[in-house]
Amino acid sequence: MKVNFEQKLRNIQGVDLFELVDTDKKDESGNTIKKKVFFDLKTVCVNSLSASIPNENLDGNEKFKMGELARKIYNSKGETVMDVDDIKLLKDRIGKVYGTVVVYPAYEALDPKEK
Repeated sequence: MKVNFEQKLRNIQGVDLFELVDTDKKDESGNTIKKKVFFDLKTVCVNSLSASIPNENLDGNEKFKMGELARKIYNSKGETVMDVDDIKLLKDRIGKVYGTVVVYPAYEALDPKEK
């Protein structure tokens, strides 16, 4: 299966998902200026593979495998060939790390339904 990890994730209304991130700049009042950082599938996948999940006891080999997959995704450009087991792992991790607003579009991007 081919996946484009650079695609932006959108909510059910079709609006790009983003978070507001602090910059090193201040406004006239001294408040930190924030910027929009859009959620793409790459960010969500790498973050979910890198996250520590409470009460999850992974051995070193499992952590290494997730690190290798995170690196593959991080370095990906355009469509990347992924096997079914990697897609299953990504969906499992994303489901544990993120809420519905991110899970729904990420699952759709990883495993699109035929129309």
